[in-house]
Order: sequence, then structure tokens, then C-alpha cells
Amino acid sequence: MSEKYDTIKTETKDNIFYLTLAREHRLNAINPKMLTEIKSGLEEAEEKQARCIVLKGSGENFSAGADVTAFSPDVQDLYKKSRKGKDVFSQIESAPMPVVAGIQGNCLGGGLEMTLACDFRIAAENAKLGQTETNLGIIPGWGGNLRLPKIVGLAKAKEIIMLGKKISAEEAEEIALVNETVPLDEFEEKVNDLAKKLAQGPPIALKYSKYCMNYGAQVPHEIGKEVESGLFASLASTEDMIEGIEAFMEKRKPEFEGK
Repeated sequence: MSEKYDTIKTETKDNIFYLTLAREHRLNAINPKMLTEIKSGLEEAEEKQARCIVLKGSGENFSAGADVTAFSPDVQDLYKKSRKGKDVFSQIESAPMPVVAGIQGNCLGGGLEMTLACDFRIAAENAKLGQTETNLGIIPGWGGNLRLPKIVGLAKAKEIIMLGKKISAEEAEEIALVNETVPLDEFEEKVNDLAKKLAQGPPIALKYSKYCMNYGAQVPHEIGKEVESGLFASLASTEDMIEGIEAFMEKRKPEFEGK
């Protein structure tokens, strides 16, 4: 377990990089220092060539959201803090390996926005999720207005954001906000099992597929198709593709190395 951070904890095990929000006394509320340390943690994961990242909260909550005590009623200051959060969450979204959010307890405001940037969201049955910013007279400022509609649809996103709603883990699964809801006593095991499966996958193929899905729809369709074809073809030069085909023919489990 890394001791070089104040607001997060990091650990690497079985090619999985665990990044834990560690302000339990504040329900893991996100302040500017935590954003800086998350950025450093993500860079550490890349340096260690981790094949999956698990993002979770310490204690009984993921995150209650942004630490409002760190925000001043100054237009320029709020703009800078909004941009900083967006940049860090975009770094999560564009990470070259899959990112799994393990959600339990409160996952509100900026906490939910952080998980929206992840590739997978697994929720414990006690999770409460919501974009509750409008209850404070503000709006989501770290990408929630942009990412949530893409995941749950525009009508449901407006309901969650504009009413400042908190929803249960069960409802979150019903609207595909989370991939799966599991009993609390199975939560850690489920998150770890998913991370292990992803870490055993072909790193380059997963990276390219993630890129196509995240960004392919942001360009004209014909250009998106060309990007996908180019990345698909480039995999022909990888050892992982050869290993995948040989393992299929030999009826064995492939061992991908990211080469």
C-alpha cells in the first residue's frame, strides 16, 4: 500500500491498480488536493503498466461529492476548479486500461461524476447514487451534464439532475447507470473478479476498443468507421492476436502479454 499520498491510497496486485479515495472522515469528499493526487495515481498506474484500475472509496462510502468547503464564491476560482475536475475525470475516461468503479454507500455529486468516467460500475445493494448539485443551487461541474445522458438517456438524466434525485442501487441497475448491483457481503469479491477478468484480457485490443466506443461517436460516422478499421487492422501485428488465435485452435485459455 502506497504511503506517498494524503487523500488517496494506492496498491498494485495481480496487475490490478487499486486507487482508493481516503478521506473517510469527510465521506471521501473530493477536494482540490484529492484531484491532484488522483491524477498522480493514474500516472502511477500507467508507469506500472497495470492492466486494470479499480476505483473505490474507503470506509462505507464511495464519495459524498465535492467538498463544498473548498469552493469560494469567486467566478474565476470556480471555473478553474471545474476545469481541473474535468481534466482529471477525462484522464480516467481515457486511461489505456479498463477502469472499474466499486460503489457502496453514498455516491453523490462529484462522486457520481467520477464513476461516470469509468468503464464499469459495480454497486453494492446499499449504494445511493445521485447528481444532487441543484439542491445547492448549482449544477454538476465535472462532466455530469455531458456523460449521464449518454449512459441513461436524456429524459432520465434530466430527472436525476434537475430534481437532484438520489436513486437506489436497484434503480441504478434498471436504468443501466451501473452494470450490476450485488449484496454487500459479495461486493468486494464481485469487483475483484471483474477486475481480474479484465486484467487477463488482451491489453492492446481492450485499449483500442475502449477508444472506439468512447470517442468514435464524437466524429462523423464515416471517419469513425475508418478509425475502427485502422485500429482493427493494426492488431494484426501484435503477438496477442497470434496467441488468441492459437489458443482458440488449441482449445486453451489464452495468455495475453500486451505485445
